Amino acid sequence: MTDPRKDAQPAFPSFGQAAVIVMVLFLLESIALILVSAALEPGADQISAAGSIALVLANGALLTLILHHKQMGYGALFHASPSSVRATLGLLLVPVALLVPALVLANTTLGALLARLFPPTRYQLEMFAQLTAPDLMQIITVCLLAPFLEEMLFRGVMLRSFLRQYTRKQALLGSALLFGAAHMNLYQFAGGVLIGLVLGWLYERSRSLWPCIALHALYNGAILLLVRAYDNDDSALAAAFSLPVWVLAFLAACAGAALLLRMLGGRRGIEGSKGRD
Repeated sequence: MTDPRKDAQPAFPSFGQAAVIVMVLFLLESIALILVSAALEPGADQISAAGSIALVLANGALLTLILHHKQMGYGALFHASPSSVRATLGLLLVPVALLVPALVLANTTLGALLARLFPPTRYQLEMFAQLTAPDLMQIITVCLLAPFLEEMLFRGVMLRSFLRQYTRKQALLGSALLFGAAHMNLYQFAGGVLIGLVLGWLYERSRSLWPCIALHALYNGAILLLVRAYDNDDSALAAAFSLPVWVLAFLAACAGAALLLRMLGGRRGIEGSKGRD
């Protein structure tokens, strides 16, 4: 009998197959959104609910099919480390949180630079406004649902498989590129690649999705708070990005990175990984 904790199809997906999975996911989310929106009563407050339900339905269906094909259980997907979940989070949560301010500042600045070079369309601006809407359902989606579902797919499934097929650098870069591309716009692509590299390294070393989910959720929550706090207030936003803030964020990130390297730097996380640079 197959052990449900193990991955019986370690070579699936390859990079090409993972790219197809991302496109299928986008198609499933679009179909689910249309069906759910048609079933709900019209109204602005229903838009976030429809998007959240579509996200769960599409990701849930796709992840179920992938895990069934791989004959893989959720235990191996979420936590393959010999350390307990409590011990892993207890050790890594603080250094992970220290990375968040620098990641937020870097990605927000990068997005603003890209917006200057390539001004977004009206549709894109409306989409970004919807993503950062202050309603409860949108907060749940951005801060809880998206981190869980995206980490399960991009790190738990894709990166886990890549590490068994490609060199370590190729696996980390490939998964980060797909994670950035999955956001379907230029402005989030670059930031998605950057945080995808950090999340990928964290997963490869810790063999656990839990610290990745924590970092992802903290990052999304910080972005949401930043956008809401300084919406339409350029002077306040400029003050938030002042030199002292950058210095403090940089120092916090250095401290967090040093702690993570000390705790995880010597570990090779995924069994069977090629592990070559």
